[in-house]
Amino acid sequence: MLALKKEIESLIEKRQEGDYWDFKLEHHKNKADLLHDIICMANSRANRDCFIIYGVEDESYEVKGIDKEGSRRNQQQIIDFLKDKAFIGGVRPNIELKTLEIQQVEIDVLIIKNSYDVPYYLTKLYTDGKTTVYANNIYTRVGDTNTPKREAADINYVEYLWRKRFLLHEPPLAQVTEMLKRKHEWKKTTTGYYHMNNPEFKIDFEYDEGRKFPEFYAYVMTNESVYYQKLDIKYHGTILESFVVVVLDGGRYSTVVPSSEFICLNDKLHFDYHFKYYDKSSLDYVLCEFLYDEFDDEEVYARYRLDSIVLTFEDGEEKDKFIRYVRQNSMQLKELIEQDTTSYSWIESNNQCAHESIVKEIKVGKALKKMFNRFKTKPI
Repeated sequence: MLALKKEIESLIEKRQEGDYWDFKLEHHKNKADLLHDIICMANSRANRDCFIIYGVEDESYEVKGIDKEGSRRNQQQIIDFLKDKAFIGGVRPNIELKTLEIQQVEIDVLIIKNSYDVPYYLTKLYTDGKTTVYANNIYTRVGDTNTPKREAADINYVEYLWRKRFLLHEPPLAQVTEMLKRKHEWKKTTTGYYHMNNPEFKIDFEYDEGRKFPEFYAYVMTNESVYYQKLDIKYHGTILESFVVVVLDGGRYSTVVPSSEFICLNDKLHFDYHFKYYDKSSLDYVLCEFLYDEFDDEEVYARYRLDSIVLTFEDGEEKDKFIRYVRQNSMQLKELIEQDTTSYSWIESNNQCAHESIVKEIKVGKALKKMFNRFKTKPI
């Protein structure tokens, strides 16, 4: 929220509108106008999240705040409004509504999420009063101007949107990141996978002889035995990116090795706690989802066990906020660790020191998971 607030303040200071932001003094009174503005923003050539900022006068750019008694909508109302509109393919713009306090008043920011599902357009017209959003018209936003409702965007803008849909503007790694989100488009082979529509994209696996010993999270599985693989994403034979995959629970569940993070309470040169995590905004996590079979009961259970000890953040910002939260509540973490009196006697290791280290990391992981659940539900 802090990053969003800074960005919105920066846009207000520009004292102009642009290709990914628009100011409104109040929420749309006419629903067709709202729909048209959302479609234009969703089809913007800015290739990023776009904003409709309510509570700012669009001529003077003065921050007036939202009239709480007027036509103000909440996020769910806007989502429900979009649900029954006849979008091509049944795919609708993804939105989020945030309320910020700026200059001591509340403003609303409607975020229209960037997507490759463009162009968005209707297959049936929508009318509210005398205002109509027409079927099959592809609208966009150029600079600070939306395509008029009775018209369609120029052909070069429409062409851009179709090229964006098929990832033709993106470098190979960005293309394959989106392709991985559609598992049904990939064909399994004896050595990995290839993309059926674009076979120049491949995923190859190779046994990793350099890694043999399980990390602490392997010991919460039914079977702690593991082995490791090197995963290469290739384009025309060129390795775009490499990852390490851990095969857990005696071969039942494969996933990318989680990242490491450290928490320092006082001495910045020495860490007090160590934990493992995934970042949903990363390619690592996209691969985790690609490798996961949600219809395999053994995989589902193994993933459940892994999730009990490995954290999953929405993005790096949430991770940083959680670490600050832990530092501020370090006594709570210590108490949660001490409350875990399990001996973990079944864990086999080379020596007592190794056993104690594994047990400590398991207890820290479980305690941090409890704290993270509290962090997620605490008031903002």
